[in-house]
Amino acid sequence: MKKVKKVSSYVLILLLILQFIPNQPAAYAAETNGDQEVNAVLFADEIGGNINVNEQASSTSPIISTIKDDTAVIVLEEGQEYTLVQYLDEQRQEKLNGYVENDRVVDLSQAEEFRNSRTKEANDSSGEEPSLNTTDAQSVEESSENIQTEDVEKDSERTVDSVKQEENSTSRETEVNTVNPRSLTVETTEEPVVFRGIGLANPTKVYKMPSTGSQELKSYAQGTILKYQTYSNDWYKCTVYINGKAATGYIMASDVENIDSKQSILKGIALKNPTHIYSKAAQSSKVLKTYTQGTVLKYKTLTSEWYECTVYVSGRAVTGYIYKGDVENLTIKQIDLRGVAQKSPTRVYAKASVYSATLKSYSAGTILSYKTFTSGWYECKVYINGRSVTGYINVKDVTNAVNNPKSYTGVALKDPTSVYEMATTTSKTVKSYPLGSILKYQTFANGWYSATVYIKGKKKTAYIASSHVENAVANPSTKQVWAKNDLKVYTYASKKAPALKSYPSGAEIKVETFTSSWYKVKIYIKGTAHTGYISVSDITTRPYLDLDLRKPTNITSQDIVDYFNRVKPSSPLKNYAQNFINVQNKYGVNALYLVAHAIWETGWGGSNLIKYKNNLYGYGAYDVCPFTCGYYFPTIENSIEAVAYMVRTSYLTPDGPYYYSEYGATLRGMNVRYATDQNWKYGIANLMESMDSYDGKYYSTVSELPLKGSAPSNLSRNIPEGLPYPTNIILNFPNGVTGKITENVSFRSLPYTSSSTYLDYLLAGSEITVQGFNADVKDNGDYPYDHRWYRISINGKSGWVYGASITIDNLLQVTGISSGSSLTIRNKPNGDKIGSVSANGFLKVNLKDGKPVIQDGWYNVYLPNSDSLGWVSGSYIKVIKN
Repeated sequence: MKKVKKVSSYVLILLLILQFIPNQPAAYAAETNGDQEVNAVLFADEIGGNINVNEQASSTSPIISTIKDDTAVIVLEEGQEYTLVQYLDEQRQEKLNGYVENDRVVDLSQAEEFRNSRTKEANDSSGEEPSLNTTDAQSVEESSENIQTEDVEKDSERTVDSVKQEENSTSRETEVNTVNPRSLTVETTEEPVVFRGIGLANPTKVYKMPSTGSQELKSYAQGTILKYQTYSNDWYKCTVYINGKAATGYIMASDVENIDSKQSILKGIALKNPTHIYSKAAQSSKVLKTYTQGTVLKYKTLTSEWYECTVYVSGRAVTGYIYKGDVENLTIKQIDLRGVAQKSPTRVYAKASVYSATLKSYSAGTILSYKTFTSGWYECKVYINGRSVTGYINVKDVTNAVNNPKSYTGVALKDPTSVYEMATTTSKTVKSYPLGSILKYQTFANGWYSATVYIKGKKKTAYIASSHVENAVANPSTKQVWAKNDLKVYTYASKKAPALKSYPSGAEIKVETFTSSWYKVKIYIKGTAHTGYISVSDITTRPYLDLDLRKPTNITSQDIVDYFNRVKPSSPLKNYAQNFINVQNKYGVNALYLVAHAIWETGWGGSNLIKYKNNLYGYGAYDVCPFTCGYYFPTIENSIEAVAYMVRTSYLTPDGPYYYSEYGATLRGMNVRYATDQNWKYGIANLMESMDSYDGKYYSTVSELPLKGSAPSNLSRNIPEGLPYPTNIILNFPNGVTGKITENVSFRSLPYTSSSTYLDYLLAGSEITVQGFNADVKDNGDYPYDHRWYRISINGKSGWVYGASITIDNLLQVTGISSGSSLTIRNKPNGDKIGSVSANGFLKVNLKDGKPVIQDGWYNVYLPNSDSLGWVSGSYIKVIKN
């Protein structure tokens, strides 16, 4: 009986269903809803699961209900990511509308096939996963033997990285063997993490296997929102629907970018005119809406390049995307500021855009109040017809006042110096002061100070241009100075001011620093103390500046050695103390100056010019070739003699070509034409003072020395053959590197363009041997130092040419490997090691018919310092042409 009842129940249920779905052959009969019929089925991720129904077509929209797996619905509208469906809410027993993800929706005609396929997959996956057998694993490894790793060797032997397997599944054995082994990956054993992200590639492809060599299952437009989970370092795993059937696919990690897991809500302004809101996170997608520049927008974080927002199109809320470069976020914490209007007029705009309407304008110099808004705009309040309105000021139109003003004392520089009503020189002058007046004021804004003045006994704030005053030094110091001529002490810092006192030339005075042009001094007149001011131009703080350098020093060679031992014991210059004294007596140039000059030029004797060329002074060097163009001297004393002779005859002798009569044979006189750096004289004078304090009494009585020595013999810039040279500066190419002149060019003795360096004129087509180049020769400036210069030889002569005028036939340089490493030279491509060349080293390539010999990306080269040939990988080679 029970069995009969059960059968009768099934029959009854079937009859009831048939009443509603007569004549329908598919698993679901069509249900009517007005004029609409059931036309789709919703399937969850898992059999028996639930599908979320959103209020809006957005992942961040509220979930209004859930629908059971395998439920028939009516599709009302299809969107890019979400579908609007009508369904029966079982609890309310009423039909409702909501949005579900597109991947959940399967057309009614394909639902049965999808259902069966999904059931079969679930049954298949319940068994154990077959593993890749040992034989197959071995065959994959063997197939990878020819994969070449970087042909770079350091101290340790390199090994080929083991090939990673994709998945342990015998069902994929045939396909695995067809895929490039280098693309195979190993699935992570950690619990997979689900992500939402956007497609970066155009299109973004989903592959059948985690390899770009496998079949493409599906593709999505750039900017599409996708869902996937972790699989390996380089791949994500996902589910796609092909003809309504779920399939597992793989997305390259580099083809997508994950969406922020915790999205933050932001406000910002539109930067572009117009600023677009896109339907997808791609600038190539459809534009949903546009906003004018300066519009304040609200959005939330999405990816590194995109924000997500909601816009209303035809009254309906739609999710859109804003490119980050098209907006700027507002300041999180606004700061109240004051500032000065810079333009005339300075405008306050209705939006943060110079193209928007002007709410109000102010004249230049007006003091304004506002607060931070974005990097380019301030926000402010203005009153229009008595109503407060928010406006925006361009940051370029104002200068901010300082938050914590500092007080200063300074000197008026103008005659007269005006104090203005507003912070602009075009405003009304409130008061004025004579040149040199001592004033008090405080910082206000860039270019301006504020000051308190009294007009008819009433206190008033006014403004001084910062360029119209000079501040006194913050921490004044006292020092001894010497009067140059008849020196006057003035009542304020101007030579037009009344004089309080005068001093004769050479008088020693104790002063206090005040400004760059004035010292402050305390003097007594009839027993009463007064503050006065002395012009810097009327005194000297370094007596050695005005010493006649033809007068001898009164120190000994031992004094020089003692000085170095006290200040710089490691300096090699102390070894030549007696040489300086010898040269002083021979050429009549102060030895104290000669030592100080050598220290200044060589940094206490640590230069390559001293080490390799015995050149203490950089003699002959130019800025564009400081080592290459410096002279070589057989001994250190020869170097000192050459400089002493040049200085005595050219700078310290009245008929010398560089003698400056206004200052005479002094450091001041030399500096006019010897050095472009006008601090040169102060540096030398300070060093002389540090070695031996100026003795005015001695130098006032000693006579100048005569010139006894003759001019030094002919000098050369080149280090003689066989002597050591700096290999990091002088870079030599392998023997036999050849080239051609490509345009008529001057052949020079130095990489320096002057008539004295000209050797010959080389014609285009001339064949040359390229010997190398020097790293100190400038090659990053204007012509002719916008290109490397090369040492070449032609017809038995060696010299220099401008590199852009030649082409090199057979020169390679090692590149792409770290310093300290070396590139292996092999007996054949992928063969055994027979030699090596260091990082950045040079090789001569073997030529055939005028072209480099290359095989499978490998270059045939000569081993260093050898006629033997080998092979190097082209992956680490750069061809040098000029």
